[in-house]
Amino acid sequence: LRGLGIQNVARLLLDVYRGRNVYLYGCTNSGKSTLFNRLQKDMWLIESPNPTSTPSSIFKKSTVSRLPGTTLNTISVPIPIRKDLDKVTGVIEMYKEGITEKYVHPITAGDITKLTRIRGKLYDSPGVDHEHQLISFLTLKEQDIVVPGSMIRNRQYDFISGETLLIGGLAKIEFLHKSNSSRIQMHIFCSHKIPLFVMKRNKLGSFLKKYQDTVLKVPLSEEARGSSYPELLGKELTIEGNQLPLRNIDVVISNLGWLNIHMTLNQTCTVKVYTPKGRGIVTREPLFSNAYSVKSNY
Repeated sequence: LRGLGIQNVARLLLDVYRGRNVYLYGCTNSGKSTLFNRLQKDMWLIESPNPTSTPSSIFKKSTVSRLPGTTLNTISVPIPIRKDLDKVTGVIEMYKEGITEKYVHPITAGDITKLTRIRGKLYDSPGVDHEHQLISFLTLKEQDIVVPGSMIRNRQYDFISGETLLIGGLAKIEFLHKSNSSRIQMHIFCSHKIPLFVMKRNKLGSFLKKYQDTVLKVPLSEEARGSSYPELLGKELTIEGNQLPLRNIDVVISNLGWLNIHMTLNQTCTVKVYTPKGRGIVTREPLFSNAYSVKSNY
């Protein structure tokens, strides 16, 4: 998933929130710094009369890492205004053409701040810990597997009653009941490093006994991680297709990703989602309303 809808957010900042300070605030490892860096560029591309002349030195980049807690201090950039960017672009063109009487060094973020009327700023802030984040249960090696390091691609499965989906050994989803014979279609969005397995519930015990510390990859063995992984506790969800405007819903598992479940109009299903100590399970309207109609194209 890369850049989808970001320009809409940038336009919102420019059109609605210009003149105000805007803060990116949320949990650790939720993508605030990545969003901050991207919004800087997109605001310039929208507002600048000559965006191709933009030197990378004007951007104030926030540190991005797959490990949580890498943003240690609050940083900010001005929300630009087109008529001011005309002046800024003119100075950049002067520099490119070798006219260095006024600026004898590369254009920097500090120069932009001096030249631009600041009516508001975009702030990136350190993340806060939340009790429902599952990443707190993971070792650094496990985090390297769980936190995506490249573009997420969905994986699609069709389920029937009595089947179980394993997301590595980190979480599982049991399909307890559905109202008709149609299969339930699910798209799983998570790191490609996390293996997924689907099997009958009555075969789950023997599978885990044999492969818990090997093919599941995460969590690591108790010996390797130095402590036991918390017990998986379940939360039961009943989903009715005719209650969903788009006939699909996202089930989010904190720090792991989310599942998009697609229903037919009169279909009902009951699932049970298991996570460490039952934490981090929420439902929401689908992030991608057409996720059910594509296969690994995001």
